Amino acid sequence: AGLGAVCFAIALAGVVLPVVPTTFPLMCSLLFLARSSPALERRVREFGPFKPYIRFIDGSTPMPLRAKLVSCVLMWVPVLIASYMLATHTDAPAVAWISTIMLAVIGTPVIFFWRPKLVG
Repeated sequence: AGLGAVCFAIALAGVVLPVVPTTFPLMCSLLFLARSSPALERRVREFGPFKPYIRFIDGSTPMPLRAKLVSCVLMWVPVLIASYMLATHTDAPAVAWISTIMLAVIGTPVIFFWRPKLVG
């Protein structure tokens, strides 16, 4: 339950802070709380800022096309900015910015074609 609470706090911080991740700590908090305290897990699932997104995390609802498009845009914009900065403003080798772009190239089909196993 303690790890679940810590992960929940990190996810909550990720809602308002752009550098802090949200989804992974939220999934971890649900995992830890489901095993230790189903009542706390239920409360996290019903918590206001996370409630609309929980259904996409738990696999009960497929991700809509609009959400996939937004995810790709939100992934590609920083990738392109970072690649440009690496290529023009640092002495980093070309492999640094090329590998950054390649990771996004791999991530795009994952976002669009990955289908979670629907529950129920």
